[in-house]
Amino acid sequence: MDQTNSEDGFLKRIKDKTNGYLDTLPLMTRFFFILCIILFLIQIIFQIQIFSICFSPKLLSMDFINNFYKMIISNFFHLNLLHILFNMLSFIPLGTVLERNKFGSLLFFYLILLFSVLISMMNFILSLVGYYLDIGYSYYSCSVGFSGCIFALLTIHCFNDNLVSLYGITRIPAKFYPWAILIITDFILPMTSFVGHLSGIIIGILYMNGYLNCFILSERRFCEIELSNNLSFITNQRGFITSSNFSCTSSFVDLGSPSSLDSNFARLKRFFVSHTNNNSGGRQLGTVSSNQLEQEDVEKPFNNNNNNLNTEISCSDNTQQPQQQQTASPNVLKYSPLIDMSKI
Repeated sequence: MDQTNSEDGFLKRIKDKTNGYLDTLPLMTRFFFILCIILFLIQIIFQIQIFSICFSPKLLSMDFINNFYKMIISNFFHLNLLHILFNMLSFIPLGTVLERNKFGSLLFFYLILLFSVLISMMNFILSLVGYYLDIGYSYYSCSVGFSGCIFALLTIHCFNDNLVSLYGITRIPAKFYPWAILIITDFILPMTSFVGHLSGIIIGILYMNGYLNCFILSERRFCEIELSNNLSFITNQRGFITSSNFSCTSSFVDLGSPSSLDSNFARLKRFFVSHTNNNSGGRQLGTVSSNQLEQEDVEKPFNNNNNNLNTEISCSDNTQQPQQQQTASPNVLKYSPLIDMSKI
């Protein structure tokens, strides 16, 4: 009896610590982390063959209709335990920073799905070019893993001219960090998908230069979606981040206080803009105009360190107040995606 109680106590502590850790993650970072874990367990339990889920440029060119779905699902399956371990160790800190400080949960979720498709398409294009130029053998490869998206997120995070540490050996411009990791990873682990990682970097660069904005909804539309009652069961979840500039009133404020999770998503109407990061051409929530919601008498003062003005925000993007440009600067990157998309 004592031994049983001891085992139950141990399992309970493990469960509590796991739930406590997951609660510290933003909602969509937590979602994709759990999704990859669940799919990996399903893959093991049901002994799913890797060739039935991996992305192959050759198979896609031969039978596009029956292989199109692999462009998406292959990003969330992994080859083995070590593969998913390194990918998740890279994704969790990176996704947490970007979801909490740049995108917000809704845009972050959308971008992951969008990047999954675009990275596979870029992989296919580069592999096809390599096939006709007789360069490399990626056209015949079959790859799985989340690392393409990780490299895209890493490129977005490092899109500035600050100096970052490369494994504590030297300091390089942040923009070159993803390229350095790409080369080091391919040198240390030659069986990883170089083209898959390269595709992630290219998609990240295209996003930061604004070339993917045609695939992304406007800020007004995102705002309307977040305010919709149909999504209240998601927007009221613990860890949901409205956007980068509104995160001060998201459910991450005072994690220990039940009041941080109260009411409904009408709190969005009380969010106020502190500053806008104009560092990229990629679409980012948070740049919205003021003076739109006065008729609803929803006000909340916000102390601006520069001019001490009280402002309001709305879902309208017709008029934007000029704001001081500020360059985002990531801290020293303490993570590196070492084992990622793997070839079969």
